[in-house]
Amino acid sequence: MADIIKIGILFVHIALIFYTLFIIYESKEKRASTRVLVFITIAIISDIIATSFMMIGATQTYFTLHGIVGYTGLLLMIIVFVLLIRFRLKYGSETSITKSFYNYIRIAYVGWIIAFITGAAVSIFRH
Repeated sequence: MADIIKIGILFVHIALIFYTLFIIYESKEKRASTRVLVFITIAIISDIIATSFMMIGATQTYFTLHGIVGYTGLLLMIIVFVLLIRFRLKYGSETSITKSFYNYIRIAYVGWIIAFITGAAVSIFRH
């Protein structure tokens, strides 16, 4: 396995940790607190780095099943991030997020986890 792919794998695991921390603290606080925004920011930056490194190190086309699921998972989490920033700017950090937004965040996280699992499966079965 190429070193660049190994670095990508490291960063996707960092993203997993910080997306999970984001979900845990967002569930507890139910608002766009600074801590929640820091966790999702670190997760997205790590996810973008991971995706970039894996694309650079890829020996196949970028448009595999895992690739499409992965890009979709990243996009869902970027949308969550943008919506959280907009929510915080509009309502402040003390206002509880709406139930529908809370549900969307869960759906996006599950989508991202599916992408993570498909990536792990592809890696296991490829080697």
